[in-house]
Parts: sequence; C-alpha cells; structure tokens
Amino acid sequence: MQTIQCKRCGLDYVRQSRQSGPIDRVLAAMHLLPYRCQLCGHRFWVMRGRKGASTSQDDKREYQRLDVNFPIFFKGEHESGEGTVTALSIRGCSLETKTRIRHGESLFLILHLPGLKVPIEVDAAIVKAALGNRLGLEFLDIDAGEEQRLRDYIETLIVTGPGELKKYLNL
Repeated sequence: MQTIQCKRCGLDYVRQSRQSGPIDRVLAAMHLLPYRCQLCGHRFWVMRGRKGASTSQDDKREYQRLDVNFPIFFKGEHESGEGTVTALSIRGCSLETKTRIRHGESLFLILHLPGLKVPIEVDAAIVKAALGNRLGLEFLDIDAGEEQRLRDYIETLIVTGPGELKKYLNL
C-alpha cells in the first residue's frame, strides 16, 4: 500500500483535512481530497481512489494530538498558573490545571518539554475549550524558531514514540 507524502517536506505524517470553501468543493467533484502535513502544516490534495488515500478518521481535528505529560506555565490577562500538558500537536495542546481559565481567554505559554534544556514559548494561545480542570488551547502566535523547535520535538515523538524519547535524546 502506497503512503501519502507531504508535497512540501516529503514526510508521510499527513492527515485528511476538512473541506472548506468553493475550491475544495470543485476539487472534491474531481475526486481530489484535501490532506495536511502534521509537521510543516502544508495543505495539498490527493486523488481519491489512490491506494492509501482514504483514511478512517474518527477525530475530525485538523492536526493529530500526541499523548504527552510535561509541565506548562501560562499567563493571561486575568489569571496565571501552571499545569500539565496531556496532549500536543503543532497547532495546540490540551492541559490540566487547578487554575480557572475562561473560554476565549488569550494566554502566553511556556512549555517545559522533556529533553529540552530551554523551554518553548508560545506568545499567544487561545482557550478553545474549558471544562473543569481541562483546557484545550490553539496556538495563535509563536516565533518561527520556537515553532521549528516544536516541530522537531513532535517529529522525534512520532519517530520514537513517547516511551522511547529519553533513550533517543540520550537522557
């Protein structure tokens, strides 16, 4: 079975994307499905019927979340606090915290990823979901260098799996 590769970076870590807008509707009529690379974010279309082109995707998120467990510090206009990141993607994360944060609030984040000496900073993330002590965040503004470090970390997780990360990073 042939795997789908990103047209920009060549990696095969892609996921079927949602259709949005008139261009996608026209391309769908021509049997082209939208896909998005989970690492570089590039969106492209693949001919339906091509081996490996159809995926069963229960989760309709644009980016796949990876299970993780590391500390985070956040600061918002009204509240600041700390918590634990439980899921991570290139465009957002889920976290657990004792601090009450409202839906729609903008936060500055410091992600203390395992194996990295210097934490990754996200200049702006918005709370897309707030349920009890769990938050779902979308990253809105992140420096290009910090985003590349995050991509590298996620690629390492994909290649090694969470349990193998310490061995891979020689920790």
